Amino acid sequence: NGGLGAVVGYQLRYYTAPKEEQGSLLGFGRGNPINAKTQVVADRAFNTKSTTDAFLGYPAVQRVAYDPRTKPTLQTVYFNELTPDMQPVKQKIELYINNRQGLYVTDAEYIASELFRQVTLGLRSVEVADYEIISQYRLLPDGTIRGRQRNLVYLQPQDDLYFDASNRAVAVYDYDLFLQRTSTGSCEQGPGPKETHCISLESLG
Repeated sequence: NGGLGAVVGYQLRYYTAPKEEQGSLLGFGRGNPINAKTQVVADRAFNTKSTTDAFLGYPAVQRVAYDPRTKPTLQTVYFNELTPDMQPVKQKIELYINNRQGLYVTDAEYIASELFRQVTLGLRSVEVADYEIISQYRLLPDGTIRGRQRNLVYLQPQDDLYFDASNRAVAVYDYDLFLQRTSTGSCEQGPGPKETHCISLESLG
């Protein structure tokens, strides 16, 4: 699984969207983690399941509910009921995308930041966590992408050290990213009639 120093491979998927619909699909303008200039949009449902399963090391996610038109800032992640060692899991996660921004450093380098609130709902428990993901992507001449990702975890008001932290992160996780296109000939229908999944990337994080 995705422990310290581990190399984790997983597939990511993106699709093209009409320019006039791009803002409503993402819930924000230029904050596309790949390339807003070409209207390429992340398939959040597919990518969330793919990365979660990869880092946990088994098919943990049953499905991800996400409607980019009606609720572009909310995903609901439903987990399978049993772990590989047959332990029961009764929980789902509501993932709120609260803030996002992006910046082109050059035509071949892009930096994006997204702030999430994760609400984990168990049988008799509710846990809330806030974290930020900052990603840097650099397109290389051979068509591959190198990048860095930093995950920042913040405390909640009920935590004893919340006021001492003064809105600063209390945990930091860094990842190196390597992405390459897996296929250009296999396309799938996107959420809308004019959208087609045509870009599939394999990532090692």
